Amino acid sequence: NDSEDEAFLEGSDNEPEFGFMAEDFEFDMSKVEITNIRQGVSDQYLVKSTLLLGTDDSHWIDEDMLLDFAVENGLVKYRLNAFLKYVRKDLLPNFEPEPTYSDIYISESSEEESDNENDLSALISFSKTQQMFFENIDIMPTKSIKTKGKNKKPDLDRIGDKDLRTTLQELYLIHKSSRKDKKKERELAKLKASIKAHDLSVKYPHMIHITDIKEEFEAFLQDQSRNALTFPPLDSHGNKTLGKLAHNYNMKHRALGEGLKRHIVVVKNKRTFHSLPDYGSIGYIIKQRPIYHRVDVKRLKEEVLKEDKKKLAPSKANVNEGDIVGAHAPAIGKENIGRRLLEKLGWIHGEGLGALGNQGINEPVMAVVKKTKTGLK
Repeated sequence: NDSEDEAFLEGSDNEPEFGFMAEDFEFDMSKVEITNIRQGVSDQYLVKSTLLLGTDDSHWIDEDMLLDFAVENGLVKYRLNAFLKYVRKDLLPNFEPEPTYSDIYISESSEEESDNENDLSALISFSKTQQMFFENIDIMPTKSIKTKGKNKKPDLDRIGDKDLRTTLQELYLIHKSSRKDKKKERELAKLKASIKAHDLSVKYPHMIHITDIKEEFEAFLQDQSRNALTFPPLDSHGNKTLGKLAHNYNMKHRALGEGLKRHIVVVKNKRTFHSLPDYGSIGYIIKQRPIYHRVDVKRLKEEVLKEDKKKLAPSKANVNEGDIVGAHAPAIGKENIGRRLLEKLGWIHGEGLGALGNQGINEPVMAVVKKTKTGLK
């Protein structure tokens, strides 16, 4: 409970420093890199940890979140105070008195000064000699090829030598194609590395489907090497949906970032390994909204136009004042089960329906379209 945690944090002034007890090595410090501290009512730390945050970027996190992560990964609670002291030691400034240099011997003779003056004179003389040497060298000035157009193509029309112009054009095309190929190779390598590192922001560049979200949760649940799963920034409803799914998978979730960069990080805890997911509630969530768009990237123009066409598509139903509803509807076919039952009971096409010899009306009551506010006709 909270009182026990406060007692653990208070600790003892005479306790050994962090790293001097065998229990301290249960927590692997290489799993988290702490580079800065922001002091206030609740201290925050600038942390870089793929295991905790699910990304290689650094984020500010609360002290409670850092301590929970340390405990979940093996650090015993009564060593939390020593752990914080160890972290703060390198982050907080250590004010030391300015040195007086009283123990440093300062020579009173001028021999060293004269030696330094001689060395300086020799250096100045050497630099002047080198400058005169380079001034006598005649170096032809070079000109860069001018470019034109939006894509900065080289303007080779000004070159009079036809062979040189052709050679430069071929070299330009080879250089351009090689740059494109190298760019594609880099993007492909980055994509493969990101997918291997479970970077969902690269795997889902524009949107993510609810079934993909469920598959990511299932893969994360089965993967014992991962402790955190980071989703790309979604809208507020998408982030709430991720929180509900995390709860039903017996996991914790935290929101990091601000504005359009706000995203959800799902973290495993003890309940994750001791309880089964609530697949009934998970199935209910999956049947709701299917697609979640990212809010930190611009959507593709083709995708936006496609959705706009669906919204603005005119209705196929077009009726006018006085039209009879269903006037052009086809007759019920003989394969209809209702018609087949009536025919078995003796009904013939064209007859009415009724209890006494089918003496009912032959034609149904017609509904007439009324669009205006004038009186009945």
